Amino acid sequence: MNTYQRYLAEEFAEDYHEGRMSRREALKLIASVLGGLTVAQTFLAGCAPPAQPGATAALTPTPAPTDTPAPGVTATTAPTRAPASTATIEPATQ
Repeated sequence: MNTYQRYLAEEFAEDYHEGRMSRREALKLIASVLGGLTVAQTFLAGCAPPAQPGATAALTPTPAPTDTPAPGVTATTAPTRAPASTATIEPATQ
C-alpha cells in the first residue's frame, strides 16, 4: 500500500466513523482503493475506535443463582432401592 492509498483509506474510514457514510459505502470505497473487500474489511476493523469503558461494564455477566433451599426447608433425597439381583442365566440348550 502506498502513501496515497493509505491516505484515501484513512479518510474513508474517518468519514464512516463520524457517520458521514454507511459501512457499505466505506467498504466499497476502501476496497476500490486497496484492491479487495477482505483487505478493506481488515483495514476498517483496524481503524475502529477503542471500546468505551462504560460499554464493557454493561456487558459484565451476572453470576448464576445458586440452588440454596429456602429457610426452614430441608433438602431430602429419595430413598434408593438396592439393585435387582442378576442371577446367572444359562443359555437355553436344545
